[in-house]
Amino acid sequence: MTIQDLSEEQRVKIEIVWADKTFSVDSKVAGKRSTDILLKPYIFNGNEIRVHEKARDFTFNIFAIDPYTKHRVGWNDVEMKSVDFKGNHYYICRPKNYLLYAADQERRNNNRISINLPGSVTDIASGATYAARIVDLSANGIAFSLPSSREINKINVKVCLDDSIGDSEFNLELLARIVRIVPKGNEVLYGCELRSTPQELAMYTFLRQSEERRLL
Repeated sequence: MTIQDLSEEQRVKIEIVWADKTFSVDSKVAGKRSTDILLKPYIFNGNEIRVHEKARDFTFNIFAIDPYTKHRVGWNDVEMKSVDFKGNHYYICRPKNYLLYAADQERRNNNRISINLPGSVTDIASGATYAARIVDLSANGIAFSLPSSREINKINVKVCLDDSIGDSEFNLELLARIVRIVPKGNEVLYGCELRSTPQELAMYTFLRQSEERRLL
């Protein structure tokens, strides 16, 4: 079975791999074009998510059910981007390799992306909340800075960040554990390990990278 054997309206799953985290979204085949297929876009908070180009820290895999063998088949590390075709928005996918069964995907380093936005940090033990500057984040970590006069001595914190990308609003609340404290002049940088990686964080990072690359 090749990717062109997928039929229109056939259900597929788009698997998004970010560092050691994996998230899946549902889609359907909308059509075929040359050696590619067109997929219906993923809708997040009522908005179609555009893939302006392949985000540098993400890998996309496509999975479906072979109607003849009933086996789960897939294509690993496909090229995927948004296209507008006949007035509609789709994802165009081009496979690199063919997989008969799902397999573990190659993991990437946890590259951090720069954020540099205002946010807040709550000391879980005391309940005290401080205005902070969110410096960067990755799939497993986040860093923020506080004035040296607002030093946090406890380990467990909640980091909050509000941001908007296009028509999508994000209100992230991330539980984290402080693992590194670096004094920097009048500020202190806190490096944290995330307790978990919610899907909303992965979507936020993906959209932010796509938007940054679109504006280059």
